[in-house]
Amino acid sequence: MLKYNLLSTIYPEDPVITQLFQAYCRTDIPGKELVAVLKQCREMSPLLAIQYMPIIIQVLLELMVARDSKEPGNPSQEAFKALILVLHKYVRHLALPRVRRACSSTRC
Repeated sequence: MLKYNLLSTIYPEDPVITQLFQAYCRTDIPGKELVAVLKQCREMSPLLAIQYMPIIIQVLLELMVARDSKEPGNPSQEAFKALILVLHKYVRHLALPRVRRACSSTRC
Protein backbone atom coordinates (compact mmCIF):
# COMPACT_ATOMS: atom_id res chain seq x y z
CA MET A 1 0.00 0.00 0.00
CA LEU A 2 1.33 3.40 -0.97
CA LYS A 3 0.81 6.37 1.26
CA TYR A 4 1.34 9.90 0.01
CA ASN A 5 2.03 13.02 2.00
CA LEU A 6 1.78 16.17 -0.09
CA LEU A 7 4.37 18.79 0.77
CA SER A 8 4.40 22.14 -0.95
CA THR A 9 7.27 24.58 -1.06
CA ILE A 10 5.27 27.24 -2.86
CA TYR A 11 4.16 30.04 -0.60
CA PRO A 12 1.87 32.94 -1.52
CA GLU A 13 3.26 36.30 -2.57
CA ASP A 14 1.71 37.98 0.46
CA PRO A 15 4.23 37.83 3.34
CA VAL A 16 1.42 37.88 5.94
CA ILE A 17 -0.19 34.73 4.51
CA THR A 18 3.22 33.10 4.21
CA GLN A 19 3.99 33.87 7.88
CA LEU A 20 0.59 32.49 8.90
CA PHE A 21 1.22 29.22 7.06
CA GLN A 22 4.75 28.93 8.47
CA ALA A 23 3.54 29.62 12.02
CA TYR A 24 0.80 27.02 11.59
CA CYS A 25 3.35 24.40 10.49
CA ARG A 26 5.49 25.00 13.57
CA THR A 27 4.32 22.93 16.50
CA ASP A 28 6.60 24.64 19.02
CA ILE A 29 5.61 28.25 18.35
CA PRO A 30 4.98 30.20 21.57
CA GLY A 31 1.53 31.69 22.07
CA LYS A 32 2.70 35.31 22.05
CA GLU A 33 4.57 34.83 18.77
CA LEU A 34 1.53 33.18 17.20
CA VAL A 35 -0.68 36.05 18.37
CA ALA A 36 1.69 38.54 16.73
CA VAL A 37 1.38 36.64 13.43
CA LEU A 38 -2.41 36.49 13.73
CA LYS A 39 -2.64 40.23 14.41
CA GLN A 40 -0.83 40.85 11.13
CA CYS A 41 -3.81 39.39 9.25
CA ARG A 42 -5.17 42.94 9.11
CA GLU A 43 -2.47 43.69 6.54
CA MET A 44 -3.39 40.75 4.33
CA SER A 45 -4.09 41.50 0.68
CA PRO A 46 -7.86 41.10 0.11
CA LEU A 47 -7.50 39.36 -3.25
CA LEU A 48 -4.92 36.88 -1.98
CA ALA A 49 -6.97 36.34 1.18
CA ILE A 50 -9.89 35.34 -1.04
CA GLN A 51 -7.66 33.19 -3.26
CA TYR A 52 -6.31 31.25 -0.26
CA MET A 53 -9.53 31.43 1.76
CA PRO A 54 -10.20 27.67 2.12
CA ILE A 55 -6.69 27.06 3.46
CA ILE A 56 -6.75 30.14 5.68
CA ILE A 57 -10.11 29.14 7.17
CA GLN A 58 -8.84 25.62 7.84
CA VAL A 59 -5.69 26.96 9.52
CA LEU A 60 -7.62 29.44 11.67
CA LEU A 61 -10.25 26.90 12.72
CA GLU A 62 -7.56 24.42 13.71
CA LEU A 63 -5.74 27.08 15.70
CA MET A 64 -9.00 27.99 17.45
CA VAL A 65 -9.62 24.47 18.70
CA ALA A 66 -6.07 23.15 19.08
CA ARG A 67 -4.57 25.94 21.17
CA ASP A 68 -5.30 26.42 24.86
CA SER A 69 -7.37 29.52 25.63
CA LYS A 70 -5.31 30.04 28.79
CA GLU A 71 -2.10 30.40 26.78
CA PRO A 72 -0.35 33.80 26.97
CA GLY A 73 -1.94 36.17 24.47
CA ASN A 74 -4.90 33.81 23.90
CA PRO A 75 -4.12 32.59 20.35
CA SER A 76 -7.56 30.94 20.09
CA GLN A 77 -9.28 34.28 20.46
CA GLU A 78 -6.88 35.96 18.00
CA ALA A 79 -7.51 33.16 15.49
CA PHE A 80 -11.25 33.83 15.81
CA LYS A 81 -10.70 37.57 15.26
CA ALA A 82 -8.54 36.82 12.20
CA LEU A 83 -11.25 34.50 10.82
CA ILE A 84 -13.86 37.26 11.15
CA LEU A 85 -11.47 39.69 9.47
CA VAL A 86 -10.85 37.37 6.50
CA LEU A 87 -14.58 36.77 6.08
CA HIS A 88 -15.18 40.52 6.21
CA LYS A 89 -12.62 41.05 3.42
CA TYR A 90 -14.53 38.50 1.34
CA VAL A 91 -17.91 40.15 1.96
CA ARG A 92 -16.50 43.58 1.13
CA HIS A 93 -15.03 42.21 -2.09
CA LEU A 94 -18.41 40.77 -3.07
CA ALA A 95 -20.05 44.15 -2.43
CA LEU A 96 -17.82 45.94 -4.94
CA PRO A 97 -19.69 46.93 -8.10
CA ARG A 98 -18.82 44.84 -11.09
CA VAL A 99 -18.46 46.36 -14.53
CA ARG A 100 -20.41 44.27 -16.99
CA ARG A 101 -20.31 44.67 -20.69
CA ALA A 102 -23.19 43.97 -22.99
CA CYS A 103 -23.04 40.59 -24.63
CA SER A 104 -24.59 40.05 -28.02
CA SER A 105 -26.08 36.70 -28.94
CA THR A 106 -23.33 35.97 -31.49
CA ARG A 107 -20.26 36.79 -29.40
CA CYS A 108 -19.21 38.06 -26.01
